[in-house]
Amino acid sequence: MKKQIVSILVITLVLVASSMVLADPEGCGKCGMRGGCAMGGMHGEGMGPMHHDFMDHVAQLNLDQNQQAVIKDIQLRTKKEMIRKRSDLQIAMVELQETLGKDPVDMKAAEAKLKQVEGLRTAVHLAMLKEQEEIKSKLTPDQVKQLRAGQAPGCPMEGGGRQEHRGHGPMHQ
Repeated sequence: MKKQIVSILVITLVLVASSMVLADPEGCGKCGMRGGCAMGGMHGEGMGPMHHDFMDHVAQLNLDQNQQAVIKDIQLRTKKEMIRKRSDLQIAMVELQETLGKDPVDMKAAEAKLKQVEGLRTAVHLAMLKEQEEIKSKLTPDQVKQLRAGQAPGCPMEGGGRQEHRGHGPMHQ
């Protein structure tokens, strides 16, 4: 009985998570990710409001043509990487559903697949952070100050200290 309850809970979680991953079939035009650009909801690994706020603030800086070109290259490279990661995540979710659809559920296989899914979600977040840090490294010290001044105070994703912040973290769904 316990095994059946655990299986049902796991299947429910997977179905909810997969519906979130597949909720936005076109993905975000700005970052190439799914979830309606909702890292503020992080549904389906969208980059979300905080990432887009960051990019909007970067766009408002007085960037020279060289900076604009370099940042565009970084963004395009990251967008392609995110699309690949999203595809890998979707495949892993389908494989997890396949594993959970068997009776009885192979708990070791399900655990391994869940760990893979979470690893892929973490990889998405790390790619976003890497992009932001790479972009910041192309800015002048004054531009970095302007960027920080325009961001949410204390956002942990941007070096602040606030502990609670919606949308950051692979489990914020």
